[in-house]
Amino acid sequence: LWQVKGTASLGTFNGRVALQGDADYRLENSPVAFAVSARASQLEPFRFYGYGNTTPATDRDETLVNQTILSFEPAVVLHLGWRDRETTKQEAFRENTKPVVRPLAGRVQAGPVVSWIDPEPVANSPLATLEERPGASAFGHVGVRASLDLDRTDADAVPMRGWRLHADVGGYPALWGLSESFTTTRAEGSVYVPLVPNRVHLAVRGGASMASGLFPAQYAAMIGGFNTLRGYRWERFSGDGAG
Repeated sequence: LWQVKGTASLGTFNGRVALQGDADYRLENSPVAFAVSARASQLEPFRFYGYGNTTPATDRDETLVNQTILSFEPAVVLHLGWRDRETTKQEAFRENTKPVVRPLAGRVQAGPVVSWIDPEPVANSPLATLEERPGASAFGHVGVRASLDLDRTDADAVPMRGWRLHADVGGYPALWGLSESFTTTRAEGSVYVPLVPNRVHLAVRGGASMASGLFPAQYAAMIGGFNTLRGYRWERFSGDGAG
């Protein structure tokens, strides 16, 4: 069974564009699938204030780094618990049972990565004056990445009970535009506890990321903003670890 889709995006204020194509081939009655993702994007900027927790609060325009990314990522995918999840959905519909945590479902994905990144730092900005690490000029790299996604929540659009977990690791050798190898690791999870059944729940979320080796600024562990550290600007701090 093949599934192919493509998307095109246009930035309404900056006029930058992004194109992405995804193909997925699922073996019949099998949890194994093969996926290919390719994209050409000018809509994936990041902010860079420098490395460490004591970097100055530089002007927002100087820290914003627009960039062009070309990426090709084929992968083998193993779907977990997909039969149990579908069976439970059908039984719940027939029996009209009370909300419960569904069986565990998820996916394991692994494959090579081929990517080229061309950043456009503002003159005299923290990234433009960065000397000790790559990331200020165009570079290509190849590597391998693997990820794990697990979900054991209820069927509500906003989960009321259960938990979720995401983790991914990547390794990039000293090939193409890299003089030294580097690795990345990231994990995040959330737990949902009902306080008043079907009305109020408590959600707890946490995560951590690490980068080792001579990693480009684009792959640094970053923290800051509504999703990671409220009260600070988006990606306010960068380094080899964040949590």
